[in-house]
Amino acid sequence: MSNKQLAVLWVGIGLILLMCLFPPWLGIVNYRGIKTREEYGYRCIFSPPPGVLTEESSLTIYLNTSRLVVQCVAIALLTGAGIYTLRTKGK
Repeated sequence: MSNKQLAVLWVGIGLILLMCLFPPWLGIVNYRGIKTREEYGYRCIFSPPPGVLTEESSLTIYLNTSRLVVQCVAIALLTGAGIYTLRTKGK
């Protein structure tokens, strides 16, 4: 593996780690029995958005795992494509 390929690999690993450290969040708001989904953006895994509980409504916060998986797979595929593109000819 060449130095350029190693650089692409480490950039891909770094991006995936950053995406896992700052994942997308999803909130489910329950207001008088009506549930709606709301996106809460990207925040540190160690400080998720706060949930609010009142007499009439509640908010439950989740990791948006489907979006996180899609992002990680996309970065992994792009990293693989970059490594393949930078391969040395003749080996």
